Amino acid sequence: MKKLFILLLPVIMFACGKGVEQYRAGIEALAADWDATTSAVTEFSSTIAGDLSNFTQLSGSLQLSADVQKKLKPEQVTEWQNAQAAFAQALQPFAPLRTQVGEFTKTWGDKTAEVQALKDGLAAGKLEGDVTGQIDSLTTFVAQAKESLTGWQTSHAAAKSGAQAAGDALKAVYDKLNAEAVAKKK
Repeated sequence: MKKLFILLLPVIMFACGKGVEQYRAGIEALAADWDATTSAVTEFSSTIAGDLSNFTQLSGSLQLSADVQKKLKPEQVTEWQNAQAAFAQALQPFAPLRTQVGEFTKTWGDKTAEVQALKDGLAAGKLEGDVTGQIDSLTTFVAQAKESLTGWQTSHAAAKSGAQAAGDALKAVYDKLNAEAVAKKK
């Protein structure tokens, strides 16, 4: 009996190893796609944060001095307030976009643990559970992430364009009011 067990041991080890190897290509493809998508979402999230920071800085740099404000006529005050309001409104589409990306990032982080478990299991030669189902589910999630990212990028482009136009208009009003105030000094 011992001799039979010793003879079967390599066969058993080979069969167990083959079980893990059948998932190697799927797990490696998933991991590569996951890493690329993680990078794309992270970069996009940074882009949103950078744009909001730039627009906030622009708004902060376009503040009329007290001297200029004293010299404004009522229609100029209205023009200035309208330009500020239009700029603030143009920034509003960033809020839901930022929220959606933030919520997605949390879910993505949870799912990343599942991908890592598959990678670790593959490396250790021991995978448990419905590995095919896990790979399929996570692959579907990556596809959904890419689709969401495409939609977010489209929304971002429109939001950025609108904010840039409103920022340019605000700057034009700012420059005009400052120039008129300087002209009144003379």
